[in-house]
Amino acid sequence: MKTLLFSTLLLFAAIAPAAAAEAIGAGHEYDNIRLDAAPHSDASELAAALRVDPARTVRSYDAAMFGLSYDFTAHDRLGMAEAVPGEPLPRLLPDFPRVAKDVPLPLNRLWIIRDNWKWSIGPVAERRKHKRVPWEAPALQVAGPVETIRNILAVDPAAKFDMMVTVKDDEAVAQARQIAEFLTGDASTEWGKKRIEYGLAEPVDVALWELGNETDWSNPRLPIAEYVRLCKATIAAIRSVAPGAKFAPHAATAPWHETQKAHWKEWHRTLLKELAPDISCFAFHPYYHGYPVSFIENYMKQISDDIAASANPKITIFVSEHGLWPGGEPGEWKNSWYKTHALGGCLAVSEWFNRMLAHPEVSAMTMHAASSGPWGMFYPDPYGGKVYATALADLFKLYKLIPWGGKVVAAELTGEGTAFDGKLSLSAVAVEGDDGKLRVVITNRLPETARKISLDLGGRRVKHVYTLTADSVKEVNTAADRPVGISYRPGTEQDSRSFRAPSRSITLLVAE
Repeated sequence: MKTLLFSTLLLFAAIAPAAAAEAIGAGHEYDNIRLDAAPHSDASELAAALRVDPARTVRSYDAAMFGLSYDFTAHDRLGMAEAVPGEPLPRLLPDFPRVAKDVPLPLNRLWIIRDNWKWSIGPVAERRKHKRVPWEAPALQVAGPVETIRNILAVDPAAKFDMMVTVKDDEAVAQARQIAEFLTGDASTEWGKKRIEYGLAEPVDVALWELGNETDWSNPRLPIAEYVRLCKATIAAIRSVAPGAKFAPHAATAPWHETQKAHWKEWHRTLLKELAPDISCFAFHPYYHGYPVSFIENYMKQISDDIAASANPKITIFVSEHGLWPGGEPGEWKNSWYKTHALGGCLAVSEWFNRMLAHPEVSAMTMHAASSGPWGMFYPDPYGGKVYATALADLFKLYKLIPWGGKVVAAELTGEGTAFDGKLSLSAVAVEGDDGKLRVVITNRLPETARKISLDLGGRRVKHVYTLTADSVKEVNTAADRPVGISYRPGTEQDSRSFRAPSRSITLLVAE
């Protein structure tokens, strides 16, 4: 959501000078961003080798790793609902379910902002215009929490939710209890009855309650002692109406930043000391390229090591925001926003998926965002208003071709660009399903260089090949044109021995 976006933008504008490559002058808080150089090779083709060992299980292939974060103010422009004269409640529109059809939405991160949620539920005539974000004029929210959740459930009836509640003061604590009752209570409760009347008959399946957003970074910043106090109070308030609720406080924001280096470990260590029995995971926000994935994971490893030594070693990491960090175009920073959802953005997100699926301590992720500033899976056409899906929707559909619940197994890549460092350009993940089939995703981020990969799939033969690519990493899907897409062809005997991964491509091999 845009509030999240703003704080994250400020964060990366400040942290990025240490990353090597180009300076991006964009104005305001985006001055002097530095991004790691895009992967490149002068060769037309490079050799590599991939060995998959189905006997070595790494983790399960969890649906929760493919979640999506939502910007509260974007729901109206995504065609989720409209106010209709003579009808008290907003009418749902088909736009979002249409463009999101077949996109997996297993976990959905919604920000229920303090008391703003009350001004965005119920009859339209009783709703209040309000400042949905600090930098916008007051506006009426037509697609509020009820309409948003109903749209998501129309796409995926089994969808679960991460509800992020404001952690700021004691009033927000009181609001959190009411929010929990509204979302999970039955008709015998004050707020549960309202939810039913407003169009959500069944309680919402809240998998996780996220405790604030970057509270150590956002203005005003909360000191750790106050954050701990408010987290304890919020946990108690929500559990008073939802006893089985699970919680995720935030680890320190941007631990690599100059102002964070001295105390970032102390932040999550204090939370572990004070809250360990009551929490399920830590929320963490990485935006990559930006810093390379290998750099970011060093901080995640420290958090995991400290969890392992805590009173509750079962706590996991919840990546509640992630995405490509754009940049590199001259002029305004907005000139680079398209990169997050262009083919290059898909390649970066795919690489992140492949890496995170190698880590059992990462239990869930929600990509930022359904629709936001630079980041978006869905947008309204600026010319006609028609809502369309970007190539990120195709990326998620590709990973959904691998059935949830399979076993992620060991996959070892060798060759140039396969080392887990700042020059990583070729990555892979392998999943063995209950049907005995092996599914392997290979991501080649090199824009002009193919990879000839010798395969060891344990004697299995490639039967199906799905490839997501386009003519350039800068290609974007719009309402009028869809140059990025998934193609299919049957596998061949040659594919099973030596597979040629095209440049700038994400390939799914299905082997039997």
